[in-house]
Amino acid sequence: MNDTKNITKTEEKNIENLRRLAVVAPPVDIFENEDELLLVTDLPGVDTKNLNVSLDSDVLMLEGRRELEPEICRSRTEFCSIEYKRSFTMPRGIDQDKIKADLKNGVLRLHLPKAAELKPRQIAISGD
Repeated sequence: MNDTKNITKTEEKNIENLRRLAVVAPPVDIFENEDELLLVTDLPGVDTKNLNVSLDSDVLMLEGRRELEPEICRSRTEFCSIEYKRSFTMPRGIDQDKIKADLKNGVLRLHLPKAAELKPRQIAISGD
C-alpha cells in the first residue's frame, strides 16, 4: 500500500486569524426627573474615539470598544479587549437636538432632555 499524505505547513495554508472580541452589555442606571432622562453607563477602558452613541427613530444605541495594547509576553490575562453594545427603545418626546453626552473615567453620562410637551405643567386656577 502506498499511504501518501499531503502535509502543508500552516503558513502555506494562508489561514486568516480572526480574533473576535467578546460582546458585553454594559450595566446602565436610568434616572428620570421633570426635565430629562439620564443614563449612566460603565464603560471601563473605553475612550471617546472608540465610542459611538446614536439615536435612530426611537432606538438609542451605545457601542464602545476597549482595546488593549498587545504585549510581547503575557503569562496571564484577566483584562482583555472587549466590545460593549446596548440598545434601548426610547419614549417619544426626547428633544434630540439637545442631547448631551460626556465620558469621564470610564463612565458615560447621557442626558436626554424631554421635549416641552412632556414636561409637567402647573395649571393656574382663577377664582373669587
